[in-house]
Amino acid sequence: MIIIKQLKKSKFGFTNIEMIIVLMITSLFIGITLFIYPNIKNYQRNDEQKFWNSFKYQWDSIVMSTKINKNEKSKITSTIIVNKNNVHFIYWNGVNKSLNIPNTMSIYGNSYIIDIKSDGYVAPATYRWHSNLLKKDYIQTFQLGWGVYHIE
Repeated sequence: MIIIKQLKKSKFGFTNIEMIIVLMITSLFIGITLFIYPNIKNYQRNDEQKFWNSFKYQWDSIVMSTKINKNEKSKITSTIIVNKNNVHFIYWNGVNKSLNIPNTMSIYGNSYIIDIKSDGYVAPATYRWHSNLLKKDYIQTFQLGWGVYHIE
């Protein structure tokens, strides 16, 4: 009888209130992550779209600047350098503008360089990008003339 009384006194475990508090904290954590995770993917998609829009804007700007400031005496060249983390647009007058490549995107290879000559020549080339978010490859094709490019 004495042993049974001692066992009843020394209970180990959670009380009902402690269990309710633990369940509330756990459900709050799960609820927050369920609402935040889809928004993170949307932000990342928006980052990729902003990158392509900014790339197009800078591309048009550098091509137009080189075309307008064409001089027969000097060979004006603008350059675009793409590496793993960013894209550098180096204008003929030394102005350097950069775009950061989103973390969800990568290029195949280490880097590439595109030169825009004063006579309008852009060497034809094709480069591949990969979106980890959309599980999609982009093919960026540069053509002769005033630097027309396409993304597929």
